[in-house]
Amino acid sequence: MVSGQVRIRLNADGDPIPEVFVRLLVKGFNGQEINVETILDTGFCGSLSLRQSDIDALGLLPSFQILTILADSSLRTVATYTAIVGWGGIDQIVETLGDDKHPLLGMGLLLNRNVSMNVVGGGVVQITRLN
Repeated sequence: MVSGQVRIRLNADGDPIPEVFVRLLVKGFNGQEINVETILDTGFCGSLSLRQSDIDALGLLPSFQILTILADSSLRTVATYTAIVGWGGIDQIVETLGDDKHPLLGMGLLLNRNVSMNVVGGGVVQITRLN
């Protein structure tokens, strides 16, 4: 099981915006490991995005470039990297996008998993394997 927490932030108008934070262990292929706090993003079809500083710390090498469509409908070319995620006690190899915004946990890593959350400030988030 992987767990996280719901946090509430206020937008520019003072309206509450809930966000789901999940901490993941991300590994490089030469033994480097870092804990990364991600935001669960159901609009992100990929598995994971990381800041370039985290990618560098893990010693990840670029796999290829892809054209992505962002939430604002703009297009951007980004590099992908192969990393290992310690996911509920099981290591999983994933393609990771390089981005300088907050790291994202996408739907690709949630495949075959159940997500349960209490959407209140400090609410508990639990992600469990279905199979």
